[in-house]
Amino acid sequence: MHRGTTGVDAFDSRLVLRANEVRGTDVGVTTGLTSDGTDDVTLNRFSGNGVGLRLGTFSRTSLQRNRFERNGTGVGTAASDEEHTLEAVRNTFDRNHDGMLLDVGTNRLGRNVVRDSTDWGIRAPGAVDLGGNVATGNGHVPQCLGVTC
Repeated sequence: MHRGTTGVDAFDSRLVLRANEVRGTDVGVTTGLTSDGTDDVTLNRFSGNGVGLRLGTFSRTSLQRNRFERNGTGVGTAASDEEHTLEAVRNTFDRNHDGMLLDVGTNRLGRNVVRDSTDWGIRAPGAVDLGGNVATGNGHVPQCLGVTC
């Protein structure tokens, strides 16, 4: 998937996205506004997007073992998407502007690695810290908010 406004928009459907490359879009993937079950986003590569993964309102998302490279924001939300639930484990973020911007919603984060972002590594106030998150070489001090890195 590449060269478009939004690569995948789940809208009101359950999303299963495994082992894909999403690149060169304004928004790589948007999870559904309402979701039956949990969206599964595993083993994908997001590169060169404005936002790699945008979480939709009321979505429940499992984000595991994905790679985010050179995006504006690796994983983020719109300010109005307060009701999403995210569990992000073992993801890698390299050279994004921001790794994870999760100012709203319910977020559980563990064993994510964020390197060389020009601003935030992880910004997730109020997140549940599952441990093992690592942030190095990111531009913002502190590199993480809401979890220990």
